[in-house]
Amino acid sequence: MEFTTEDQRIIDKMIRISKRNPLMPETYIPWDYQETGDERYLSEDLISISGLEEYRHLSTPQKTELGRREVAQVMYSYAWSETMACAFFNRRLLKIEQHTREYNFILRETIEEYRHQSMFCDAIAYLKVQPYPPSRIHKWVASVTVKFAPDSILFLSVLAIEMATDIYGNVLRKDPSIHPVIQKVAQLHHIEEERHILFARLWLKKYTEKAGIIKRSIYALIVIINLYFMRTMYVRKEIFDELGLKNTDRIYKRAKKELAYKFGKLCLSEVNQYVRSFNGWNTFTKFVAAKVLKAKI
Repeated sequence: MEFTTEDQRIIDKMIRISKRNPLMPETYIPWDYQETGDERYLSEDLISISGLEEYRHLSTPQKTELGRREVAQVMYSYAWSETMACAFFNRRLLKIEQHTREYNFILRETIEEYRHQSMFCDAIAYLKVQPYPPSRIHKWVASVTVKFAPDSILFLSVLAIEMATDIYGNVLRKDPSIHPVIQKVAQLHHIEEERHILFARLWLKKYTEKAGIIKRSIYALIVIINLYFMRTMYVRKEIFDELGLKNTDRIYKRAKKELAYKFGKLCLSEVNQYVRSFNGWNTFTKFVAAKVLKAKI
């Protein structure tokens, strides 16, 4: 992969920061924090059913418990998706020469993504929540994609998910009422994901800058598909069952729809700007984004 002189300078700087100033979850996260009982685990803007009638009928402890379980499910999906990303990165490392900038950065990114997986697992254990695994279709699609998709499509997939999850995490880290452990997890993830996002954008320039209208449309659709794929892991009917709610089938359907609108409104600004930067939005891709992501482009 060829980079401009300025790109090379940026990548070298990011590699140095990763080596010299690693953020270790074991010490960065306040795992010994003593809870007061007033902490919230998930911002109301991100709770799947907040704003709906079903949410207004919940007691305060039920609302807190719902946030605790849903944020654990989201972190589980992050850890799982980063496992897929690492599988791709290792596949890529086997193809390229060692000691190149690309090799060295991807190696650093892989190390950090493995630490993120460990951090999310530790946070889930801290919350004392047993999350629910991906569906069989999620597992099958992920396995086939990692094994057979072109590197450009996989880098674009990783970038799309990183940008959306970074904005999701920003909501948590900026909300002063959120549990300090959750805030610090979101903060650490944000700091290192910013480097990963920047590198992916530099890496993909070779493809996006030379793409014609058909390929640009395909890239936009890949972004849409990945965001939909990721978002569908966030809401689980089993969580409503465990809260002892009635009519959980109905609540689950409404929760999926409500979160889709929230996700489209709160978490896709950076993704929108990125797709716009390579002219990926057109009448067709905007229509698909509106239908699938509930996002106004």
